[in-house]
Amino acid sequence: AVKNFSREDQVNSEVLGRQPQVLQRLCDGVVEGGGALRGSALGALCNLTASCAENRVGECYSPSLLRTAVQCLSDRDEDVRVHSAGLLCNVSAAEGSDGCLVEIGSQSQVFERLLGMVTEGVGDARVNALGALCNLARADVNKCRIGAVEGALPALAGLVGECGGA
Repeated sequence: AVKNFSREDQVNSEVLGRQPQVLQRLCDGVVEGGGALRGSALGALCNLTASCAENRVGECYSPSLLRTAVQCLSDRDEDVRVHSAGLLCNVSAAEGSDGCLVEIGSQSQVFERLLGMVTEGVGDARVNALGALCNLARADVNKCRIGAVEGALPALAGLVGECGGA
C-alpha cells in the first residue's frame, strides 16, 4: 500500500516519511524479508526517496540495507532490479552522502551489475542504473572502481555516442 500511495506524489511521500518508523520498517522489510515482501518494500523505498529528498537520508540506510539492495540488482524479478537500482540512485543523490557513496561502491559486483543494466536494460531499469552510476561516481574512489570494470569505458562511451555526444 505504501508503494502505491507514494508513487510520484511528493506530498504523500513527505507525510509517509515523517511517520514514526515507516522508513525503518521498510528498510527492515528489504533486509529481513524475502520474495514479495522484499520487492514491495524496495518499491516503496524507491518511490519515497524519488519524490522527497528528505526521505533520502537517515540512519535506516544501513550497510546491510545497501548490501541487500546491491544483491537485488541481480534478482530474477525485473521489478526488484528496477527498484533496487532506483533506491541506490536516490539514496546516493542525497546531499552529504559521501560515506554512503563509498559504502555502496565497496559492495561486490555493484558496478558490474549496474553497467549490465545500463547496456542491456531498457526503460526504468536503464535510467535508474545510469542515475546510480552517475551519483556513485561523485566519489573519486568509485570513479576508479567503475573504470576498472572490464568493458565499462567502451560501454559508457557508446552511451555518449547514442546521445549524439551530449
